[in-house]
Amino acid sequence: MREKGKVLGLLWMNVAKVTLSHVPSVCLTRSTQALAELGQAATPYQIETILGEVGVEEEGEHQAMDVRHQLLLLKEKEGLYNEQTTGISLGPVKNGMQHYTAHIQVPSSLKPGAYTVEAVAVKNGAVVGDAQASIEAALSGFPKWLSNLAYQKSVLYGVMATVIALVSGLAIGLVFQSKEAH
Repeated sequence: MREKGKVLGLLWMNVAKVTLSHVPSVCLTRSTQALAELGQAATPYQIETILGEVGVEEEGEHQAMDVRHQLLLLKEKEGLYNEQTTGISLGPVKNGMQHYTAHIQVPSSLKPGAYTVEAVAVKNGAVVGDAQASIEAALSGFPKWLSNLAYQKSVLYGVMATVIALVSGLAIGLVFQSKEAH
């Protein structure tokens, strides 16, 4: 990340550079209760705790800023970081086991790739069970077709984009035609 600032009171330039490490690309936490109410067992899963592990290396002379807080605001705005007490449905207890269902909306800004989903069962402030699974986020339908076209057949993609732009421009010119338009 780069911080912009005025130099000599005239020019806007990069005045500092901040390098972040160990930043999770996505952190969507769901629970049946607020994490603060679940005790010490839930502390490692709170976004503030996760951000506390982000490494910050600052270069340049500038006023100290809370980089982790700004990162949180940015990721929350993108929909990639949030904590909610909705989306978990608990089923009946059978043979000492309780089934659950988790519904999590995936933000459109999520990049395709492999992600880890972790489920943790907390009872009386202690972890009583956990599981992890890897999932693959991938494009499908028209976005997948368009992405493949852009990266696999870039010349065809460029020609199509140009033709679409020309046809759109002509169509708009016809719709909003005036006496003095050419």
